Formats: sequence, C-alpha cells, structure tokens
Amino acid sequence: MPNTTIHCLSLNPALDIASVADKVQSTHKTRVSEQNEYPGGGAINVARVVDALKGSVSLTYLAGGAYGQVMQNAVNALNLSNHCICTDTDTRISYTVLEKLTGREFRFVSGGAAIAEVYLQSAITHVDSISCGTLVLSGSLPINAPMDTYAQIALSATGRGMKVVLDSSGEALRCALESASIYMVKPSFGELEQLAGKKLDESSGIRFAQSIVQQKQAAIVAVSMGKHGAFVCTENITLRSPAVRVKVRSAVGAGDSFVAGMTTQLACGKTLEEAFRYGIAAGAAAVMTTGTNLCEAENIYKMLANVVVIPKGNL
Repeated sequence: MPNTTIHCLSLNPALDIASVADKVQSTHKTRVSEQNEYPGGGAINVARVVDALKGSVSLTYLAGGAYGQVMQNAVNALNLSNHCICTDTDTRISYTVLEKLTGREFRFVSGGAAIAEVYLQSAITHVDSISCGTLVLSGSLPINAPMDTYAQIALSATGRGMKVVLDSSGEALRCALESASIYMVKPSFGELEQLAGKKLDESSGIRFAQSIVQQKQAAIVAVSMGKHGAFVCTENITLRSPAVRVKVRSAVGAGDSFVAGMTTQLACGKTLEEAFRYGIAAGAAAVMTTGTNLCEAENIYKMLANVVVIPKGNL
C-alpha cells in the first residue's frame, strides 16, 4: 500500500484578505464590505484543498507579527494538523477586491519581508523530522532565502523516500529541477516559458515539458494554462484537457487547487489520468468561488463528469 500521507511546507505564506466594492476608481476612496481573512500562500492553499478531499495532510508554515497571529488562528480553525514556526517578521498580506459593477477582480500581493535564517532553518529541520509519502513545496520563497532552498529540501526528502511535489517559479524552480529530485512539478504556461527562455506555443510547450521528463528532472510535469486548460507529461504518457466551462468568479487559488487535486489522487495510488481529472476539476471548482474561498469538495465531484482528457502523442 502506498504511503498516502501528504505534508505541505509554506515558507512565505500570506494572510489573504478578500472584500467587495461597488466600483474601484483611482484616486477615489473605495469603500469595501464583506471582508474575510483566510490563511493563504501556495502550500497552505494546497493543504486546505487536500483536507477538503479527505486526504491525510499536515502543514508546516512560518508566521509572525499581528497578521501572523490572525494567520495562526485561521489555520487552527481549519483543524489541520499543523506546526507554526513563529518569526519576528510580520507575515505578508495579499488583498483581493471584487468589483460588483463589472465582476472584475483586483489582486494586490506583497512579496513579504526578509526572514531571519534561524527561522527558515527551524522550518527545514522540522520537515526533516517528518515521515510522509508526499512532500509539497509550494509558493514563493522569502526574499532573502537562497535560491536553492527548495532544491536542498527536495534532495533531503527524496533521500528519505518521499515524493516531492513542487509548485514555484523563477530560479527557485530552476534550481530544484536541476537537483533531479522532483516527482511532480506544476508550472503555469508562463513559468514554463521562463524555464525555456523563450515564447512557446502549445506544441513546443508540450515538447519542452517532455524534455524535462526525459532529462530526469521530474517524473511528472503538469502545466496549467488558465482558460485553455492544462496538459501533463510523464515518460510514457502525455494528456491534454481543455478547461471546464464555468462562471469565473475568482482566479485565486486555482493553480493550488489543481496541485491539491492531483496530489491527493497520486498519493492514493490512482492513475495519472484519474489524478489529472481531479486536478482539472479542482481548478475549475476554485474559480467558481469568490476571493480566497478556494474550491469546495462537492463542486469538485460535480466537475469531474465535465472533464475531458485527450491522450497526446510525442510531438
């Protein structure tokens, strides 16, 4: 039986604040209402969705200052098994405003402050003590963290028999892939182009993703393309799925939900196609909710019937 436990690590989480306004205008005071706070940042979002899908999940994250205390309270309210590394630096915030007049969503995301090395190391040391089947590394790194941070964590985890799922960008993503210790990587199409160093169309994007697998940098490459759907490549299989048509209310957390849907099913030993279907369904369910509510399990199950998966040959 596979080890189905999933642990998520968030080194740069955010307190996500979502609200609505009648209209957003520059230089004018914009009054908002219906404000809600959610614990956010890649790995925390992934953990929330894995938990909604009844997966066995736990979480390690950093938090500090007044926003960090709100974050801790919000995480504890989820009843997730979690371990917080308390820092002396304020947790960053992101702010989302839904404009009622147009249905447009405005997102403001802070990069966050530098985190003392001692706190980063405490988080890494804690993860080193954990036994799980899958380790999810998702989200940005603190601005002062070495670019090979995820690479080093992945190497350690792989050496202890874990499968590492990575969702990051830029040099942190590149360094981790070069460590050849990644089980599944989930770049957006734009992030895939960054890795390639050039513009790609879908066919060349699939070829480049396949090359990542062929070079043994990752066993699975899943690429999200927003309204155009997604594709996934392994050594022997390439699958493509168009996006499920739903009323889009927010794009927040769609990629994280996609990762969670796939990871939950892969951890349970499901086939790549089954896992891909759950990823597409979770991403679609996420855009159906406002702000940072993320997806609801019942909507994921409803969306599964609408997911179309198309096998692709090597291009």
